[in-house]
Amino acid sequence: MQIRKIKLGDEFVVLPVRSRVHHATVTVIGRRWVTVADGPQSWRFDPATMRGPDGVYGSDLVFLPHEWREREEQASARRHLRSWGVSVGSDWTAASVIALAGFVETLRENES
Repeated sequence: MQIRKIKLGDEFVVLPVRSRVHHATVTVIGRRWVTVADGPQSWRFDPATMRGPDGVYGSDLVFLPHEWREREEQASARRHLRSWGVSVGSDWTAASVIALAGFVETLRENES
């Protein structure tokens, strides 16, 4: 995987294990780890995997801001579809879920 070009001051969204979402800024770039901080709290991650030091399981997740927005938009679309009785599998792409939710919403609006 290609390592992202990361600079001091870049913003990331951190989703720590068992905690709330944090919008953090890069404070240190080391040889192996990048450290981001949100006030007094800080986390480190491997820029190649975008994961914390605990690996894939039980580790903090790190996203670029646009990746986080896309993830939130997809989750919202899935919730709307579920509330309308439409089930989509995990194999659906984010774009497909969002498009289907928009289509179903349009159909529901036209019914009223």
